Amino acid sequence: MKKDRSGDLVWAGPIFIVILVAAFAFMGFLPPLPPSWGKEQVAQYYRDNQTQILAGSMLVMQFSGLMFLWVAGVSSQLRRIEGEGSRALSYAQLLFGFLANLLFLIMTLSWTVAAFRADRSAELVVMLNDLGWLAIVMPVLSVSLQGFVIGLAILSDSRPTPLFPRWAAYLNFWVGVLFLPGAVAPFFKTGPFAWNGFLVFWVPIAAFIGWVFLMAWLVSRAAAVPDDVKTANQ
Repeated sequence: MKKDRSGDLVWAGPIFIVILVAAFAFMGFLPPLPPSWGKEQVAQYYRDNQTQILAGSMLVMQFSGLMFLWVAGVSSQLRRIEGEGSRALSYAQLLFGFLANLLFLIMTLSWTVAAFRADRSAELVVMLNDLGWLAIVMPVLSVSLQGFVIGLAILSDSRPTPLFPRWAAYLNFWVGVLFLPGAVAPFFKTGPFAWNGFLVFWVPIAAFIGWVFLMAWLVSRAAAVPDDVKTANQ
């Protein structure tokens, strides 16, 4: 029997998380630039940190493809759950994950263009900065639905010993819910619902990091179990 490679590929997600957090810290985007800053303050920050922003954005952009491997690994195990019948949930997870990961490209491209020319007008810099931050926190439905779909697939596993423990389904549901506050970010420049706020940035980013690592572990464990071998879930 050939080895299920999804258990290896899925660890690309945690590798990307490490790169993402390191790049954000290097750019000075932890904590995020406040949306309450004026255009001149934002433009001056980009001028003062041009090299760091260009380098950090480049790293996130180039390595964001690692998350597609994570998505593929998750879909591979959901496909095993669905068997030879309808594979709607595994395909839905794949498409939602693809759409969600495109946001990293939009985010980093916006910041790259903003920092590319140090003499760019403050109006354009602040517009591109806003686009980058709103692109990563506002389009939440795709990643929320991704979590809901994974949860539904896990609960649909009717075998005596499912590939994933049932608690993993409810965790995915909660992760999907925790991303939802980001949808209202455009209406706030301060407070918990601003793009740098507790409910829009800090809670979702913590949930995202934990989700990627935990699902990598669960998928890796599931991939190690052949279809004809039954093992008890912890």
